[in-house]
Amino acid sequence: MTFDDHLWYTPAYIAKKGLEAIEFYKDKKMPSDVAAAIEETQLAAVWAMGARKATKLELYLQPVKETNPDVRVSCDVKSNSESFPFNGGIMEIEVTRYEEHANGNLSEFIINGKFKKQYADETIILIALNKPGETSEGWKEISEKLAGCKVPYNVFLLGRMDGKYIIGRVYPKLDFLVPFNIKEEGSKEYTNPQGIKVVNLHYPSRTFSKHVPEGFNPFIDDV
Repeated sequence: MTFDDHLWYTPAYIAKKGLEAIEFYKDKKMPSDVAAAIEETQLAAVWAMGARKATKLELYLQPVKETNPDVRVSCDVKSNSESFPFNGGIMEIEVTRYEEHANGNLSEFIINGKFKKQYADETIILIALNKPGETSEGWKEISEKLAGCKVPYNVFLLGRMDGKYIIGRVYPKLDFLVPFNIKEEGSKEYTNPQGIKVVNLHYPSRTFSKHVPEGFNPFIDDV
């Protein structure tokens, strides 16, 4: 697998390559880091498709070798949406699946779990709900319970409702509720039709060159 700070992928591209990798490893043991990276980028890709629908921004994703963050997201321009926290550059995404049978409510899970950990400022904590529809708490109720917390993060929920995906930010406030069809959003074109962007966003002033073969799959191939 390739973890490379220079390679950024459109949500549809990284999601497709994740599915191809799952098929590739069907009859062989998949390395644990590959399995984790596929799951995390798949969920981040779905979130990014919903975020693009709301903001019209072209978001790119990057799997990360470290355990914190799970995924990075980048964008060349700032959002025109006052509610969307993305200000261009790079942000980090912490991806978590929430099981409905977990002990305690989701708000308690966030406050006593995620908010006790140290992340970079403005990290997006993305919580994927494993069951369609609502949790035992409504999203508004969750947001109200989180309102008194003082941490520099953004908490988004990702769920399914009426056959569609839906994302919503529940902290620091309730907003950005976006239902969307994953096939429709995934088929929308990006300025970069290849699905991969090669750029040094960490050190923009440095020049470099890198060859990436056509159809490159970061979960299988090395460059």
